[in-house]
Amino acid sequence: MVSVVRAQQVLFKTKRFNSISWLCRRTTSSTPTQTTTEFAHQVAVDAAVSTKKPIGGAPYKSLSIGVPKESHLNEKRVALTPAMVSTLAKKGFTLHVEENAGIGASFPNEDYQNAGAKIVSRNAAYASNIILKVRQPTPEVCLRRIFFFEKIFVS
Repeated sequence: MVSVVRAQQVLFKTKRFNSISWLCRRTTSSTPTQTTTEFAHQVAVDAAVSTKKPIGGAPYKSLSIGVPKESHLNEKRVALTPAMVSTLAKKGFTLHVEENAGIGASFPNEDYQNAGAKIVSRNAAYASNIILKVRQPTPEVCLRRIFFFEKIFVS
């Protein structure tokens, strides 16, 4: 037979649960069962121990970021500045910037080269693992370049 006893008011006042917590004890057994709080804590500890597997993924050194020139009319912005290129290059990314991508924003190709990027053609910029643009891609770019090569596109 199981008797249910109301939990201490401390648990309710600490707002660990939205409703009132209850304790369950077996009256026929000499060892009491775990309280709701103890059981929840044990489940959390077990879950944390069993999920401490290393997160799989690609290292930065094997990922390349492409920055193509914006193709929209009167768009002078560029997705990455030379300062951000140097930050990402220091972390280990390989950066491919399309030739003259930053001219409209007053960033010549030499600034990108000095920051650690490679100046490449349009097709080489779209062949990167991650593609950064300011505006959304045109339908032609989506169909031919991004989905065909299964790339990550960030706009």
